[in-house]
Order: sequence, then C-alpha cells, then structure tokens
Amino acid sequence: IKSQLTLKKSEASHKMLRKWLSKSKGYSDLKKETLVPSDDKDAVVVENPQHWLGLRRLSDAPEYMRGKETEDDATTPLISEESL
Repeated sequence: IKSQLTLKKSEASHKMLRKWLSKSKGYSDLKKETLVPSDDKDAVVVENPQHWLGLRRLSDAPEYMRGKETEDDATTPLISEESL
C-alpha cells in the first residue's frame, strides 16, 4: 500500500468508495470515479491508509495515531448534501 491515498472531494467520490469497500463496485470504477493524482489541489489526502482500515471514528484510533491528525469540531458533515 502506498503511504498516501488521494481522493476526490465530492459526494459521488465518497459514495463510490463506500460501494467499493462493500464490494458492490469493482476497482476500475473506484479508480475512475474516486482516485486522483497526488498533486491535485482539491483532493483529500489520507496518510498511511492501512492504519485507518476498520476505524469508524478518530476517537477509536490508537493514541499514537490521534496525535498526528486534527479533528474538526464543526457540527456539519464533511461533505454536505446541500452543497452538491
């Protein structure tokens, strides 16, 4: 696994990633709809993605991982359905 995973910042990208994780979509669909080059300025970058597999919340992560990440205290979701 690469040390960085770069994803499009969109609701469609999020849905495709979830479908791929549940095995209802294939890797070719994921690659076409979700993954972007690492130099894309409007993307979400996940550092060390293998450490995050299976976690549902940042608070569930081990202490050594929580220190490396920042948590937003906003009450709105990361991707708002109204904004699309």
